Amino acid sequence: MRLKLRLRNPWCRAMLLTLLLSGITLNGIAWMQARSMTHYIKAGERTAKPEKVSPAAVILESPFDRLLSTVRHRFEAMGIPSFPGAELIVGWGGIQQGIDGFAHNPIDYAKAIKCPVLLMYGTSDQRVTSQEIQSIFDTLPGRKQLVVFSAIGHGSLASDAPSKWKQSVQQFLTKSITK
Repeated sequence: MRLKLRLRNPWCRAMLLTLLLSGITLNGIAWMQARSMTHYIKAGERTAKPEKVSPAAVILESPFDRLLSTVRHRFEAMGIPSFPGAELIVGWGGIQQGIDGFAHNPIDYAKAIKCPVLLMYGTSDQRVTSQEIQSIFDTLPGRKQLVVFSAIGHGSLASDAPSKWKQSVQQFLTKSITK
């Protein structure tokens, strides 16, 4: 399989990347970004769970391990003590969304992934720690690859380091999808 997109218009390129990185499945390849796990919450369920999909491969950018952890990091990034604010936000937000926000832990979902995973992370990320990334990586059961982007923060790695991102994704897909 060869995936080649040549979009010269930056707006079109940005829109396509937004779609691809937000949980859209393209030819059996699930593209996700950290925020996309919340898109898989079914309305009315008490616990957040990913939908049952069977992708050929998964690409993750800067995923958080637990919802509570990521909310705490947001407080810390602003220089504000996280307790009790993070707990209140996760608790109240969970009530508002009809889920148990304290049980929304993507690290637990990682155990169920049965396809190859490319996990990408920027070393200057203030919202996701390297320990969280390592924990998620260690939890992934199958074939996996970790790519670290030096001096890149929490954002679109495809925009902040396009050559390295493209090379990493192409190599991963070549090894994972085409056999």
